[in-house]
Amino acid sequence: MRGRLCHLHASFFSLFYPLFQATLILILFSPCEGAEPSALQVPVGTTWFGYDGNWSPVNIRVGSPPQWVSVLVSTASQETWVIGTGGCIANDTTCRDKRGSLFNASASSTWTSVGNFELHLDPQLNFSGVGNYGYDNVALDEQIIVPDQIVAAINSSAYLLGFMGLGVKVTNFTDVNKLSFLTTLAENQTRIPSRSYGYTAGAYYRLKGVPASLTLGGFDANRFESLDKSFRLNSDEAPVVAINEISVSATPASTSTSKPNWSANSLTLLGPADADLFTVDSSTPFLWLPEKVCDQFANALGLQYDDHLALYTFGRNSTQHDNLVNWNMTFTFRLADLPGSTNSTTTITLPYGAFDLQLTYPYPGLNTSLSSPYLNTGYNYFPLRRATNKEQYTLGRAFLQESYLMVDYDRQNFSISQAKFASDATSNVHLVSITQPKNSTEVAAGKKSSGSLSKGALAGIITGVAIGILTTVALVFLYLRRRRSGKGKPDEKTIPEDPQEAELECPLHGTKDGSLGILVDHKFDLTEVPAEPEPTELPGTSPAELPGSAPAELEGSEPAAMKDGREVSSNRGFMHKYGLRMPTSSLVHNPHKHWSSSSETTTARTTTPIPDSEPSPLTPAFSPTRAARGGGHSPSDVSPQSSQATTPLFTPLIPSPLTPAFARGDGDYHRSARDGGA
Repeated sequence: MRGRLCHLHASFFSLFYPLFQATLILILFSPCEGAEPSALQVPVGTTWFGYDGNWSPVNIRVGSPPQWVSVLVSTASQETWVIGTGGCIANDTTCRDKRGSLFNASASSTWTSVGNFELHLDPQLNFSGVGNYGYDNVALDEQIIVPDQIVAAINSSAYLLGFMGLGVKVTNFTDVNKLSFLTTLAENQTRIPSRSYGYTAGAYYRLKGVPASLTLGGFDANRFESLDKSFRLNSDEAPVVAINEISVSATPASTSTSKPNWSANSLTLLGPADADLFTVDSSTPFLWLPEKVCDQFANALGLQYDDHLALYTFGRNSTQHDNLVNWNMTFTFRLADLPGSTNSTTTITLPYGAFDLQLTYPYPGLNTSLSSPYLNTGYNYFPLRRATNKEQYTLGRAFLQESYLMVDYDRQNFSISQAKFASDATSNVHLVSITQPKNSTEVAAGKKSSGSLSKGALAGIITGVAIGILTTVALVFLYLRRRRSGKGKPDEKTIPEDPQEAELECPLHGTKDGSLGILVDHKFDLTEVPAEPEPTELPGTSPAELPGSAPAELEGSEPAAMKDGREVSSNRGFMHKYGLRMPTSSLVHNPHKHWSSSSETTTARTTTPIPDSEPSPLTPAFSPTRAARGGGHSPSDVSPQSSQATTPLFTPLIPSPLTPAFARGDGDYHRSARDGGA
C-alpha cells in the first residue's frame, strides 16, 4: 500500500514538476521590467569638429574594451561609422584629435570582421568611399551596451568624422540581415519605448556654444519652442518636407556702413513657383537648393560662386562678409507637408550666424584655391550647394542648428520645431518618452506582448504554481488515506503488511537531467497477492463457521499500458521559442535600381567585398574638382551599388589633406607622407 501511495506521489510530482521548472526558467531568463523603458540621452561633447564649420558631435564607445570616439549624427544612415587607425599617419595626434579619435579594431576582443564594402550613404549627393565593415559592441555608457552592431572603420580621408546613423533599415550582407542600432535598442534590448528620436545639431555661435542634443526613444522638451504640426515620412522612411517659401529680412545696425540692395525690408528668395520637397539630412552641412534659388541668395547677399569648390564664398572681399554680419538678417523657412499646401504649415527662422561658416584645413581642394593665410584663419563661405536635380534637394546640418527634428518611425511621421538655446542645455533636460502605438506591427519595448514580465507578475506566477502543487498533493494524500481507513472497522484486525513491500522505500530517486535536475520515477513489476485457503469442516460436530472477518478486496488502480511486462511511461518536455527575424531577401535593394524609387527597408551589401587594393590610407589623394562636387567627400568612379571596385578609388594628384604638405603646397607629397609630415 505504501509503495502504491509513493508511486502516486511520484506520478503527481512528475506531472507538476515540469510546470515548476518552466516557471523557474521563465524567472531566470526573462527580461524583468524593473521600470518601463524610457527615453535615453546620448552623450555629447563640448569639443567642436569640422573643416566646413563648427559641428557638435556625440560621444560613443565602440569595442571591448570600449574605445571612445566622437562622431556626427546621420539622419540618413542606419549604420555606425568610425575613423580607423589607417585614417591618420602613425602617432599623428593632431590628425587623431581632428578626426574624433581613432578606432583600433585589432584591439577589440569582440570585433568580427566582414570585409571592405562601399559606404552606401547619399549617392545622389555624390558621396562615396569604402569602409572596413565588421560587428562589434556600441555603447552609450557603462549600462547601455548593444552587442553585434554594424561598424564601418574608414581608413581614408573620404569623411573627416564618422557617423552615428539614426535610420531603421535592415542592412544585408549577402545572407545576413542586421538590425540598426535604434531598432535593436527598441526591440531586442527593450531599452527605449519606441523607434523614435529627437535631434538638434547645436549652435557654435549661440551663447558661446550650445552643444547638440540627441534623444533616443523620445525627445528633450527643453530644446524646442512648441510642437504644433507633424508630417509624414516618405516611402523610404526619410523626413521629407515641402518648402513653400524662403525669405530674408534685415535690420542693419546703426554702425553699419552699408545696407541691403533690396528695396523692401523683406526679400523672397524661394517663392511658390519654386516650392518643392526637400529631404532633411544631417549627413551634409549644406542646403542643396535649385540653382535659380541659389542665384537669388547670391544676388541678395553679394556672394560669389567658386567653381573649383562648388560653393558660394566672398572671394577675397572680406568687407562684404562684415556687412552681412552687421545687417542682422533673419531667414524664414515656411514648411508644409506638400508643396503649395496651406495645411499643417510651420515656420523656422535662422539668423545669419547659422550660415556664417568657414572652410579650414584640411578641406579638400582648399589649398589650390587660396594662399596660406586663409588656410590658417578660415575661408568664409555660405553653405549653399547647387542641386542639379530634385533628387538632390536637401536641408542639411546647417538648417538643424536652429530647428529640432523629431522622428517617429512606428507612426511614420516627424515634426520640425524651432530650437531653443540655454547655457545649461546639457544638464537641464526634460526627456519625454514616445510610446509605441497599440496597433503597431513591430515588436516594441514596453509592450506586454514582447515577452517581458514584471517582477510582481513573475512572483505571482511562481507562488501560484507552488501553492497549486502543494494543495493538489495534500488533497490526494488525504483522500487516499481516508479511503484506506474507511475499508475496515474499529474492532477488526488489519491486513498484515507484505514484508517485502514494507521494506521498499518511496520509489523516487533524484537523478539529474540537465542543470536543474529532473526526478525520474522507477516502475516495478506487479505481483499477485496469494488467495486465502478454502474453509474446512471439523469432524464430529455440526458444521460451524469459524469467526473471522469478512473478505476484503485489495485496493487497486486501472491497468497501465504494458510492454514486456512493465508499464510504459511517457515524458513530455518543453522549450522556449525565441523569435528569429526571417530573411528579408525580397526587401533587398536591387543593385541596379535607382536610389530615389526605392521603397524597401533593407540596404543590401554586395556578395563580393571590395578587395584591399585601395591606395595606402596614410596617403589618400584627392581630385580637387571631383572632391568639391561631393561636398567635401571624395567620390569614386565606382557606383555606390557595384559589387567590386574596377578603378582606383583616389587619383594621386594632390597630397592627403591630413598631411602638412597639403597646407604648404611644397609639392614633395610622397616624401611628406613617408616621413610623417616632417
